Amino acid sequence: MNASAYSDPVYRLKAKTEPEWRALHRLADKAEPEVRAAFLRAVALIKKDVVLTEVTRALEVGDIEKANRLIPWEEIYESELEPDLARAFRDLFEKSGEKAAEFLPDKAQLKFDVTNQRAVDFVRRHTAELVTDIGAETEAVLRDIVRRGFEEGIDPHKMARMMRDHIGLDRIQSRAVENLRRNLASQGLRADKIKERVDRYIRKQLRVRTERISRTETIRGANEGQQELWRQAAERGLID
Repeated sequence: MNASAYSDPVYRLKAKTEPEWRALHRLADKAEPEVRAAFLRAVALIKKDVVLTEVTRALEVGDIEKANRLIPWEEIYESELEPDLARAFRDLFEKSGEKAAEFLPDKAQLKFDVTNQRAVDFVRRHTAELVTDIGAETEAVLRDIVRRGFEEGIDPHKMARMMRDHIGLDRIQSRAVENLRRNLASQGLRADKIKERVDRYIRKQLRVRTERISRTETIRGANEGQQELWRQAAERGLID
C-alpha cells in the first residue's frame, strides 16, 4: 500500500474501527505458513534420515527400543523444529504486542517491550511445550505401530516402512491410515494401487494435522502478545 493510501479517510476509518481480535487474527494468519513449513520440513528430514534396513533388523530380533531410537525424530525436533518455531513465535508475539498497543486509549503511549522477562519466558516455554507434545505423540504413534505389528504378525520390513510413513500423524490418523489400507486390500486392489491411495491419504492427513497445529498455536501466540501488552500497560498505570 502506498503512502497516500494511509491518508485516505476511508482507510483511517477502517483502521480505527477494526476489532482488535481481527487485527490479531490477521497477524496469526500471516505467521501460519512459517509454522506449517517448519513442521513439514522437520517431518521430511526425519523420513529422509530413516534407514529402513537398520529398523527392520531391530524389529526382526524384537528390539523395539532400538527400532524407535533409529527413527531420529527427537534429535530433529530439537535441532530443527524448535529453533524455527521459536523464531516464528517470537516474531508473532512481538507484532501482536505492538498491534495491541494501537488499541490502547489515545493518551496511553506505550512501546511494547519484547525483551521483558515474561515475554522471553513465554516464547521459550511455549516452543518447548509444543515440541514436547509433538514428540510425545510421535513416540506414541511409533509404539502403537510396533505393538499392532507384532500382534497382527506384520512383516518387519513392512512395519519399518509404516513407522517411517506415519511420522507427523497423530494416533487417530495413524489408525485411520491402516484401516484404509486393510479396507483397500479386502477389495482385492493391486498392491501398487493400494500404496498410491494410502500415500495420498497420508499426505492429506499430514496437511490436516499441520494446519490444526499451526492455527491453534499462532492464535495462542497472538493472544499472549496482546495479554503481555496489557500487563505492561497496567504496570505503568496506563490502563486499569
